[in-house]
Amino acid sequence: IPVKVDQTTVRPETRPSLPNRGRRGYSQVADYLIPVIRMMCRDLPHTKAFRKQAETLGVTPNTVSSQCTRSLALSTDEFIAHVDRGSILKLLNDRYPHEAQFIEQELGSLW
Repeated sequence: IPVKVDQTTVRPETRPSLPNRGRRGYSQVADYLIPVIRMMCRDLPHTKAFRKQAETLGVTPNTVSSQCTRSLALSTDEFIAHVDRGSILKLLNDRYPHEAQFIEQELGSLW
């Protein structure tokens, strides 16, 4: 099932097939981080990005927030700053080296 993000869709065939999935089968990178970061790079405030992705996935905004912050050992303010500076790309590549190519493919052109 493709995940819609504004006018962009992350297609299942481009997602890495990795065992790193939560209880509902969502990938932290493909289903939480990338869509939220894309929305924030399109000037959507983080709270609206969290809410919109939560609606898409059928989870709470707190779940999305947690997947984007606590799982990376960041506060919300630190997450926002990394996205604003573009340093989130390096952080994600360092944290998820096995998904670096996918991360670069999905986010590399945003900065």
